[in-house]
Amino acid sequence: MPIPQRAPSAEEARRCFTAKAYTATAVMVRRVLEGLCLDQGATAKPLINALKQLAADGKLDGRLLEWAQELRGLGNQGAHHTGTPVQKQDAHDALLLTEAILNYVYALPIQFEVFRRRRAGEPPLLPPPLTSIPTQQAPPPAATVHGDASNARTTSAPDLAGNSGESR
Repeated sequence: MPIPQRAPSAEEARRCFTAKAYTATAVMVRRVLEGLCLDQGATAKPLINALKQLAADGKLDGRLLEWAQELRGLGNQGAHHTGTPVQKQDAHDALLLTEAILNYVYALPIQFEVFRRRRAGEPPLLPPPLTSIPTQQAPPPAATVHGDASNARTTSAPDLAGNSGESR
């Protein structure tokens, strides 16, 4: 399930870690938590209260709230000039714990529903039909660009895997 508010920040947090920018990693993890709260409708301020709101709404259990509060504190350490840099291990753990929180909120409920429906003999969850997704007019399935035989190309519509559909 795509989560627009958190995805760019989570990816940026991983890029910060890869670049050995551990303080920036902590700040981005905090930003991910902010995005999670907004996405889940928790708008209380400051962030500590929004996280508590998620717990009160049943979207985070007590242990995950505790993790999120520690991650928020690490993010504050990174965001404010405390004189204490964020260590590599703390940044690494922060990424792992953040992914666990995101999985709990977004992925595991879907996984459980798939499991539950299968066990109950109910139809599986399916994505919306392709007809509900707006599309642009597709080019003809195949068209040949005329020229001499040595440089003629055949083109076709892109396939679902993202390939261009061109062959030479």
